[in-house]
Amino acid sequence: MELTKKPTPKSILIFGAAGHIGRPLAEYLTREAPDIPTFVCRQKHRKAENTAEQVSRGRVLAADYEDLSSFAAAVKGVEGVFVISSSGMHVGKRCHDESYNCAETRWQCSSGLRLARHIPRAQPPLRAYKFGAGSLPIEQPIAKRILDESGLPVTYINCGASFIENLWLQIQPVLLNKTFIWPEHRVPFLDPQVIAEVAGRLFLSDNAKHIGAFHTMNNGHNWLSYEEVAGILGD
Repeated sequence: MELTKKPTPKSILIFGAAGHIGRPLAEYLTREAPDIPTFVCRQKHRKAENTAEQVSRGRVLAADYEDLSSFAAAVKGVEGVFVISSSGMHVGKRCHDESYNCAETRWQCSSGLRLARHIPRAQPPLRAYKFGAGSLPIEQPIAKRILDESGLPVTYINCGASFIENLWLQIQPVLLNKTFIWPEHRVPFLDPQVIAEVAGRLFLSDNAKHIGAFHTMNNGHNWLSYEEVAGILGD
């Protein structure tokens, strides 16, 4: 194969299939690449109906980042892997385990996508260290360094905007008090469906330049003030 091209994975595993990015990613891949088996992986304690089982043409697997053996079983034989970790997780250790297990089957791993959440080339401020393991400014750079050193064909996608769906996390206090309290500033918002499509297109692309790349997604259009956000919640 030409150096400018990479093989398209013949099978894809999605970790975090119960989330608002994993599910639309499974839908996108099933729609755009029906011949590629898409396996979705949920945490052991989640019910199957909360995953993307309804849209997956592959198996629904149960694994846990804290259970190394279940993780190893999930990635075995898979050529493409999408990884997104839960907030507050000790990501550095988990990525060490991820890279170890994927490296064992490196000959068949053609694409790995990881959703990262940090500013490229930026050092975490000293005050961030007081939050300890599990805080995004600390964990994400550690995870990226471990994956870089693993030699695996990884592509990073970084979301430089807030998720529009996160607004609904605020809806209960708004309904209760008819008041939305938040510092006024402007924030870009992205729809998780867009993030999922970006990930899906990267999996299906044969452009080898994506391997090792750090792609940042942002939105210069939905640049909302929190006064506008309050109006959306009010509707």
